[in-house]
Amino acid sequence: MSVSLDQSAKYVGRMRSIIRAHPEVTTVVSQLGRPDDGTDVAGFFNIELFAPLKSFSEWPSGVTKQKLTEIISRELGDAFPGVVFNFSQMISDNVEEALSGVKGENSVKVVGPDIKINENRADKIVAS
Repeated sequence: MSVSLDQSAKYVGRMRSIIRAHPEVTTVVSQLGRPDDGTDVAGFFNIELFAPLKSFSEWPSGVTKQKLTEIISRELGDAFPGVVFNFSQMISDNVEEALSGVKGENSVKVVGPDIKINENRADKIVAS
């Protein structure tokens, strides 16, 4: 959350290159920022990468989706220390966000009329 839009735009090309370098990936499409329609709370620092994969039958022997994810995650982490990368299935991710109203499948939403009570409960959840 502490990167400028201009710097994010420079990083996204490098991220695409790292992912695209893997023969299992057919292409990489990126989205920088959030949609203009206000349906996503992400800020300008948010980068989403869509990387369709070739059929598993075309992959090198011994490579699994989990192994590929681990390799790409390590390469991205080495190139961008301190940045958190998440991997998900696009449709599943979008449905979960639409249903829950929050980004991420392991989220807890605390609601109620009293903000102090909500904050207290949220702090207890985080601590446990």
